Amino acid sequence: MNDYRKKLSGAAYKKRAAEKSQKEQEALQKTRKLDSFFKEKQIDEKCVHDTNEEYSEKRGSNELRRNSLNGCSKSTENKGERSSYNREYNSVERENVFKLKQLANTQNRIDGNLTSQLEGEISYWKSVLRRVVSATKTFASRGLAFRGSDETLGSPDNGNFLMLIEFLAEFDPFMEDHIRKFGNKGSVDSTPDVSHVDQLAFVIRFVTDDGDPVERFLLFVKNPGHKGHELADAVVSTMEAFGLKVIDCRGQSYDNASNCSGMYKGLQVRIRGINGLAIYAPCGAHSLNLVGVHAVESCSEAVLFFNVLQTLYNFFTASTHRWEILRSTEKTKSITLASLSTTRWSARDDAVEVLNQYFQDIVEILKTIEKTDTENAITKQEAKGIREQLEKLEVAFMLVLWSFLLSRINGVSQKLQKVDISIAEVIGQYRGLIKMVAYTRNEFYSFERKALQISATQLYASDFSRKKIRKLRVDETIDSEVQFSGRNVFRVNTFNVILDKLSTELEERCAKYQVIYENFAIITQFDKLESSEIRAKSKLLREIYHSDFESSLDDEFVHFYAFCHDKQIQQKSPLELLRYLRGNDLSCVFPNVEIAYRIFITIAVTNCSAEKKNYLRSTMKEDRLNSLAILCFESELLRSLDFDNLITQFANKKVRRVFI
Repeated sequence: MNDYRKKLSGAAYKKRAAEKSQKEQEALQKTRKLDSFFKEKQIDEKCVHDTNEEYSEKRGSNELRRNSLNGCSKSTENKGERSSYNREYNSVERENVFKLKQLANTQNRIDGNLTSQLEGEISYWKSVLRRVVSATKTFASRGLAFRGSDETLGSPDNGNFLMLIEFLAEFDPFMEDHIRKFGNKGSVDSTPDVSHVDQLAFVIRFVTDDGDPVERFLLFVKNPGHKGHELADAVVSTMEAFGLKVIDCRGQSYDNASNCSGMYKGLQVRIRGINGLAIYAPCGAHSLNLVGVHAVESCSEAVLFFNVLQTLYNFFTASTHRWEILRSTEKTKSITLASLSTTRWSARDDAVEVLNQYFQDIVEILKTIEKTDTENAITKQEAKGIREQLEKLEVAFMLVLWSFLLSRINGVSQKLQKVDISIAEVIGQYRGLIKMVAYTRNEFYSFERKALQISATQLYASDFSRKKIRKLRVDETIDSEVQFSGRNVFRVNTFNVILDKLSTELEERCAKYQVIYENFAIITQFDKLESSEIRAKSKLLREIYHSDFESSLDDEFVHFYAFCHDKQIQQKSPLELLRYLRGNDLSCVFPNVEIAYRIFITIAVTNCSAEKKNYLRSTMKEDRLNSLAILCFESELLRSLDFDNLITQFANKKVRRVFI
């Protein structure tokens, strides 16, 4: 026996055992009464159910009415007993609920302190993560850089992300306390990637249920090589990794590099070897850039003009002192010179426009630098050389001409970069430029008058040079020698050459889209076709895409043609007609017509949506680059996402379980 048993006498021990037995009997009695309560409750519910059934069905059954009344009578007889029991049960119920609340209170449990600490830490990290996620969404959706050259809080070179966190800490006591506790206590483990890495950007294009074309960025892939078969293998393997099949594609678009657009060994030919229906359409915006490149390279005067532009930019931006001089006047205090770009001709348009607007002011500033005694000799000579080039009539003429041409080309380029543009619109824009160039060829004297107004020299360079005397042959005379003026030399060798090259390049690239345009004539020329031509054009499209259409395509287009004329909507664009079909639930009436429009809209004629910025590539690994690129390109989806569940999961894993 233990010590406790030894201290009690026999009578005391028996008394204690009797009290314990009595408590157990009372508990059992309460349990039995609780069971009887639920049984009586079931009788009442059955009585009410039977009575409702009697009156709802209204069958007039006396037996059913008697049974219902008998059941209610039995319930009435026990009403007094149940009432006394209910009072007793309610007091027991209140006591049990009170005990349950006491057990649920973590402060009275043995692990109360630990639970409170965990809940507080989860709430703390939720607050931190909400601020961090909001900052990440802000920078990623706008394509801004996150990191700087230093990743230390308080450093002026720590980048945009830490700068924003520091900014929040100035006005948010919570973030201020968090930075004080955890700031600069660790480092991010990352390996700077190599700059200038050539990569492939994958973008898929499809049509939504509403009939809208959508482009979605997938990822960047390090270029596997520069040969067509290597690029084709990368495309196929990447699509398979995302569960996509090349055989389901109906279009492909790349830039104009020979390894992509080549007719014999290029990427587009190898993809069409797998799927002959994947029609290749060169990027309209890239093609337009190449048109400008080839036009500039066609004559030396154009090359010299753009070299002068870049030299002017380098001269002023290489020194903060010279930059201050440039912006010292009232007119030029807001001037911003632009550098040239080899790929984006919009940058060249900006550079030319700035020089055209501040031409006289820049010339005067260069003269001031020449005459300033405090400037060194090299700076003076550089300023003099740039000024002399700008004062030439040829440079002034090039400035006026390219200011007009680049503004028009840049406007069309911006239009071609839109996601919802179709082949018909691309051809229309190219044809418009071709006609504009043809009209411009007859406006030489108009451009010359504008150039003479801003040029310090009123003659062409060839007018100042000594005429070369060619040695005459035996049967030649001096009278047969034709001498061109400086104006005619410039017009023939520069002005006409640039415009002719522009026209040739535009026509050549427009012809590549014309083939696709003719194949889809039933769609691209829908408002211009006669009723007798509908079946012929429809048959042409059905023979090309024989696996996508049924034989009823011709009949459906005839019906759809009559339907559109009756509704007077035949003038709408292909995209508008597709939206009309989807919006009015006409796919069941014209299923093959709807497929034809979807294929046409799906064919991409530009691939500019995945143009990446250079800074994204120089300081991060491939996975981080792809993740940030997706957040940037798909910013609309990013803003619509709810990160509360993700924040909660991360906070639960982040808490520190400290044993107390």
